Parts: sequence; C-alpha cells; structure tokens
Amino acid sequence: IRNILLISFMIFFANIAFAQNNQKFALVIGNNEYEGYFSKLTAPENDANDIGLIFKRLNYNTTIVKNATRDSLNYHLKRLRKLANEGSEVVFYFSGCFVAITG
Repeated sequence: IRNILLISFMIFFANIAFAQNNQKFALVIGNNEYEGYFSKLTAPENDANDIGLIFKRLNYNTTIVKNATRDSLNYHLKRLRKLANEGSEVVFYFSGCFVAITG
C-alpha cells in the first residue's frame, strides 16, 4: 500500500508539472509465472491491476499485461512506441521477479 501511495503522489505531481494536452500512456506488466522456475508468485498480477487502475483513473491510455512472454512484451513495447509521440507521457511499470523469498 505504501508503494502505491508513493507512486500515486509521484504521478499526481508529474501531471501538474506536465499539464499539457498530450497523450498519456501506461504499459503495466505483472508476471506471476516463470516457466521452469521455482513456484508461482502471488503479488505481481495484483500489483499490476492496482497500478493499472491508478493510471486509468488519471486518464492514461493503460494496457495491463499479465504473464508477458518475451514476444508479447516486444509486441506491446512496439505498439506503445507507435502510439506515443514526442510530447506524450509514457510510463512503463513492471512487477515480477524470478524468486519469491518468504520470511
């Protein structure tokens, strides 16, 4: 929750600083599963959903991708590059890792 609040404040102040009529895009990735690696993670998809909702509420054209493969990640990055122009605000958020450590 603390990270979500921090990111929300950062986005809010960034919007004030860059208040223009430019397009805003957010690509949000949440990877829970890594084929052949350890156990399935539990938080990244939830993180991506929460962060994606924040960006949507801030009127970002938001794409949420869950368990992105290399090919799907490349596709979405290329698509984002085509949509965004020089004055666009672009955010890339990734949640996931290879190992979850409990303790």
